[in-house]
Amino acid sequence: MDGETVRIGPWLAMARTEHRPGQLHTDRERLIAALFDGDWTDEAVAPAALP
Repeated sequence: MDGETVRIGPWLAMARTEHRPGQLHTDRERLIAALFDGDWTDEAVAPAALP
């Protein structure tokens, strides 16, 4: 929703938790990988810069 605040840290932590046992949908996994230039499962990786 436009103007809605999204807390990216908790959201990403939940996605990583779902990813570990293979419960994350493939489409969502691809989207997150695109946002993080690849390896988003490493907690030290920062999001990609916006153009």
